[in-house]
Amino acid sequence: MGLVVDEDGRNYRKINGTQPQDISFNTSGTMGVFTGVDHNIYIVYLDKDPQPSKITDASNNEWYSDPEFIGDGSRILYAQRKHKSNNNVGTKDIFTMDLDGKNVIQVSNAPSLEKFTMPRMSPDGDEILYVADTGNNRIQKFTLDGEYISHFGKNGFKDSDLRKPVDLAFDSSGNIYVADIQGKKIVKFTNDGEFLTSLDGNFAGFPITPKGID
Repeated sequence: MGLVVDEDGRNYRKINGTQPQDISFNTSGTMGVFTGVDHNIYIVYLDKDPQPSKITDASNNEWYSDPEFIGDGSRILYAQRKHKSNNNVGTKDIFTMDLDGKNVIQVSNAPSLEKFTMPRMSPDGDEILYVADTGNNRIQKFTLDGEYISHFGKNGFKDSDLRKPVDLAFDSSGNIYVADIQGKKIVKFTNDGEFLTSLDGNFAGFPITPKGID
């Protein structure tokens, strides 16, 4: 079961069934989409029924992650990992689908063994897709049709470098914050990929290892 509240702690609502792992909401806050512990994607209508509906069917060789509503809320953006046989070797690509799991469109085409994760749409409405290319320590930009635009970030130990980007988010000005789990920092870029600053930190003398950002 999962629990959902407004930012002020009110309007308590629950989600029955599988425990949400990573959840996003539509702009009105009436729907949520998340992955469950079974690596499937679920959709829940918070103003109607607390019981979510499973809209994917993961097998032993694939699972789903990082879903979010895009556009007018009628499509879902997500990542899907496909393994070879029953091991952890394979690609991870970006897809979109309708709210019922149908009309799937593949956006990216990762090279062998590459993994594109944490797909996020730019907040300014220009429908530019930003994807964490973890294996190559960079962020890639695509159109929603899958056309490559550019990339930024590289492996290294400078403040502007990335060593293992695992998540990204935008602020109200469109700047991008990248969680670098191996570099133990959050790196801030413009939406064109220009480096702005690096946010490091520690707690009780230990470096913080950011695993996500929102």
